[in-house]
Amino acid sequence: MKEFNRITIDLIVWKTIIQTALGRMYGLIGESLQFDLIMSHDHQVVLRVYKLDIDKFITSLMGYVINIGKYYDLENQRELHCGLQVIRYGDYLGLVVNHNID
Repeated sequence: MKEFNRITIDLIVWKTIIQTALGRMYGLIGESLQFDLIMSHDHQVVLRVYKLDIDKFITSLMGYVINIGKYYDLENQRELHCGLQVIRYGDYLGLVVNHNID
């Protein structure tokens, strides 16, 4: 857990993780779904997706476990498996974003 807290996940890695999750669940259709990465902070990311695609994103992300160690050089080549979780979603971005983030 200590290694995970030291990792800062950038937007490129987030996009790769999300596209891989979509592709694993829905194949080429999932990989072609469009989304925007709005911001990233403390191992969390805010996405903007089409309303019709929200169910595909939720099922893809909740059912995917990533080895985050393959994107970063960890001590002893250790594998670090992480799950993804959808914390909040809504029709408007202002209702989803945590206002305590700087």
